[in-house]
Amino acid sequence: MTDVLRAHSLSEIHYYLLVMPCAACGKGPCASQGIDRTAGDRVSVRTRCGTCGHEQSLHVVCDGPELDDETALNPTDLPSELIDLGQWLSLHALMQNRARQAQTPFQAHQDACRAAVCLEEALRFYEDGQELPRTGAMFSHASDTAFREHPERFAHRRLIDLHGQLPHLPRQAADRAGPKWWQFWRT
Repeated sequence: MTDVLRAHSLSEIHYYLLVMPCAACGKGPCASQGIDRTAGDRVSVRTRCGTCGHEQSLHVVCDGPELDDETALNPTDLPSELIDLGQWLSLHALMQNRARQAQTPFQAHQDACRAAVCLEEALRFYEDGQELPRTGAMFSHASDTAFREHPERFAHRRLIDLHGQLPHLPRQAADRAGPKWWQFWRT
């Protein structure tokens, strides 16, 4: 892949790998095999598909001040340029499912907090007072299709209600309390 992607943090890149299909087989998820700083705020992420084993490198500009802080997700008020609204909602559902299947209360709480963070990121795609997301909030084909077929699932009030049902910890505290969040798929 020669395109340069933009991310707010290394954590955002790891979330991205969970929702992006493999370039070779269309499945996934792809896992990071290593991150190398190439120049300034640029990193190269080596990935391997969990389904077919395809390896590739992603070239990413991490523009956030916490480039070396893997627990910071998005230190800005801006929505992601890497993960769209529908993908954040998919990540929320994934984390909720992991919380339900967790082996310990600690793991369940960690994943429920991650689900809340995913909803917080999704809410960045809404203007104040608007019930539906701003134009351009869906930049993947799957998200755009889901929005056209079921716009009610993207209603601002629905996301606020879902968010209110989840536990909340400061993001850094949630990640320092146990294993790094992106290691959950290895368990």
